[in-house]
This record gives sequence, structure tokens and C-alpha cells, in this order.
Amino acid sequence: MRREHDNRENNEVVEFRVAHQYYETHVVAEICILRSLDCLQPREMIVTFGQTSGAIDPIAPVLLSQKGSLFLTRPVLYHCIERRDALEASASELFEVVASGKVRINVNRRFALKDAADAHKTLEARATSGSTILTL
Repeated sequence: MRREHDNRENNEVVEFRVAHQYYETHVVAEICILRSLDCLQPREMIVTFGQTSGAIDPIAPVLLSQKGSLFLTRPVLYHCIERRDALEASASELFEVVASGKVRINVNRRFALKDAADAHKTLEARATSGSTILTL
């Protein structure tokens, strides 16, 4: 099943494959999330996280019903790991997946610890992508 979206800003019609779940990172939050709702099949879920372009405006519950009785969630890591045992289990699972090679962590920028101020400025200027680490 597919739906088309008329993208008037770019004078093109974009074809979306209808999804069961959609994970929205807020690259262009306000525009993307509303378009993302059109990608979902009825009774499916959109998960929003991050806010690189700032917080999104509230979404009226009636819009979710009009788009197909959709679900919207905004998880926060803290709620998943607030208990020590949950934190340890989550960290263990992450390290196992990374060690197995199923997930690879790309480090795109490295700064010496003495250059932490430069690293901070680079992050604030949004001049990075992927992981940025400080090295000793």
C-alpha cells in the first residue's frame, strides 16, 4: 500500500511506503512529523525523539484519529533506565550487540581532552554528525 504526498515546497510529488512504525528524529520537526503521520497504516505508531530543530508544537489528538487512529509516543531514556537493574541490563545488552558487530558505532570527530572547549563549540554550531568523542 502506498500514499502520495504533494510536496509543494519542492514542486514534486513524494511517494511514501505506508509503514507499521515510524521513528522521527526531528530533522525538520514541524514539517516532518506531519508528513510522517501520512506514512503510517491505520492504528500504527510514530515514535519521536531528539530535537535538532527544536521542540515540535503539540499535536491534537483528533488529528491522530483523523489520520487512522494513530499512536504517538515520545520516549525518554531516563524512564527506561531509572532503576539500577534496568540500567545495567540495558547497558549489557547494548555492549553485547556492539561487540557482536551487529551494530557499529561511527566516530566522526575526535578532540583531545585539552580541546574540549573547541569540541563544545563545534557541537553547538551543529557542525558534527554521528558520534564526537574526547580522547586522552
